[in-house]
Amino acid sequence: MIWLCFTLVLSFTSVISDQNIDSSHIRGKDQSVAGVFQVSDLNYLNQPQYSYNASDARSLCLSLGVNIASKAQLQEALTRGLETCRYGWIDEHLAVVPRVKALPNCGQNKTGLVTWRVDVTKKRRSRAVSTDIKQAEEYIQTVEWTSEEKTEKTEEAAQEDERMEDERIEVEENAS
Repeated sequence: MIWLCFTLVLSFTSVISDQNIDSSHIRGKDQSVAGVFQVSDLNYLNQPQYSYNASDARSLCLSLGVNIASKAQLQEALTRGLETCRYGWIDEHLAVVPRVKALPNCGQNKTGLVTWRVDVTKKRRSRAVSTDIKQAEEYIQTVEWTSEEKTEKTEEAAQEDERMEDERIEVEENAS
């Protein structure tokens, strides 16, 4: 079986480095479908958030020892029941959301592999693939364990993070 990484995208602090990953900010989906699993960055409330652009998503999956999922691999997982309500990056630099059932507030009320053409620098989730099932299972267990131990930020720190993120976005928008 092949494991795929499916990654979300949008945080101020990068969790990726060439040497390691701060797994206290990352959560691996506790199950996979056809080898596809989702990797999410967690906010101060321990909830998934968009955190990676296309390049970061690929780097994250590779640093986990897995590859980012291709459209064909994600399509296979979709036929086996994979469904999410958030867009994520795939190998072809497309943001997609796999939908089995149509919902007005999810995937544009469409079913199938819903594609969203977006600038590859925008942040979304990511999906990855691994040929080593044991490695992927160990990663998922480790990330979930460290996420549970993570201490929450104070409300003041969270507000400061939001202020800094707003300033960063404003600078980026003014630069374009």
